[in-house]
Amino acid sequence: MCEQDKIKFDSPGKEEFLGIVVNRWLEFPWLKPNEEEPAPIWDTERLHQLWVNLEGEENWRGFYQAFEVVEV
Repeated sequence: MCEQDKIKFDSPGKEEFLGIVVNRWLEFPWLKPNEEEPAPIWDTERLHQLWVNLEGEENWRGFYQAFEVVEV
């Protein structure tokens, strides 16, 4: 699916990464990598499920990074 330590982009555009560190496993089927979706594709429903699930959780951290992919 994704080569170890490498992510390849096939076209220019904006890429966004969201990382969440929590002390327990989050049981969402869309978080499990598969051939069709090797990395989760975020939409409003998934973000809502995530925030509702983290509500009341005291010990978690979120990280966000965005960048433009350009042709070389």
